[in-house]
Amino acid sequence: NRTAPMSFIPLSSVKHRVRIREPLPFAVLDGSGNLLLKRDYRIETEEQLNSLCDRGSLVRVEDLPKEAPAPAAQAAPGCPVDAWSNCTARVGSVLANSRHPSLHAALDAASAPVLELVAQDPDFAMLVAMRERSGAKLDYALRHSLHAALITRLVAQRLGWDAAAMVSTFKAALTVNLSMMELQGALAASGQSPTAQERNIILQHPVQSRALLEAGGVRDEDWLRAVEQHHERPDGNGYPLGRSDVDEKARLVRLADSYCAKLSPRSTRPALTPDRAGRELFLREATNPMAHALIKEMGIYPPGCCVRLASGATGIVLRRGPTMLTPVVAAITWRTGEPRRELLKRDTSVAGFKVLHAVAAQALRVTPTMQALAAVA
Repeated sequence: NRTAPMSFIPLSSVKHRVRIREPLPFAVLDGSGNLLLKRDYRIETEEQLNSLCDRGSLVRVEDLPKEAPAPAAQAAPGCPVDAWSNCTARVGSVLANSRHPSLHAALDAASAPVLELVAQDPDFAMLVAMRERSGAKLDYALRHSLHAALITRLVAQRLGWDAAAMVSTFKAALTVNLSMMELQGALAASGQSPTAQERNIILQHPVQSRALLEAGGVRDEDWLRAVEQHHERPDGNGYPLGRSDVDEKARLVRLADSYCAKLSPRSTRPALTPDRAGRELFLREATNPMAHALIKEMGIYPPGCCVRLASGATGIVLRRGPTMLTPVVAAITWRTGEPRRELLKRDTSVAGFKVLHAVAAQALRVTPTMQALAAVA
């Protein structure tokens, strides 16, 4: 019998349950899931507790007292930005060390807090995935992988998949490009066509990424199969094997991967707006129910999308609204186009603040920080 996989959350998210110089109510683990402090250990100072949190220490979800309030209910204002930053850094560190023999344990430990944050607030997760930007080669690939993984998790839930299937597909989307992440970022930044050698790496990356995962201890066949087949197509025109019997998890990962690629700017082309990316996906996959589910889940104006309002102001979508056309938006400019000093939340179901159309992110005259967006989200 297989042992059920363990789930972890950051110690920082349950820090409020720790009492200085009193027995710990749970064991504390390091970022790889190894035991640091046994249950009932007494932390002597606030500095020691803060140091453990800063190091990315974890807690097993099953160790949490069942009667205690949920961590999300106790989250301090503004902490999701820091939590996402810590989680992204941890995932990036793991993916950058893809040949580590304990890769499986490290991936499990790094992805569990991300899944917890997605479950707590999927709209804020989308906002982070769309708005966080940086220029390093690995950062490009990491952002793309996290964004695609987030979308697969949400669409899988919409499709009614069970928890194990959702987690396997999330991890598959996170690791499909494991063997070529640096190349992926370099090509996106350079705008040059790949060389013959690079083209071969691209063609073989589904197989090579699976091999890296197996070498790192992954034995989840659903996860491995989705990675290996994520560029195959039911019509047999995919790669690297040209097979037509494609696993459903691989099909979902391919759709999310394609959708995210359209939203990411490259040196050779600007990013598409989400409404246009969704329209192109629908036209190409008109008979595919998974594509319909993805479009419904993301909506026309998903969190992070830039929009023009009927008032003349430019805004950034904070949350999905009651309909696809009425998201909650943060106005970031006045109607004159001048930047606002403080962002203002707008209900776009009100006629005067109706969304007219999406705006290319490159056209923004001002780019608010994630902290500023979180303050009004």
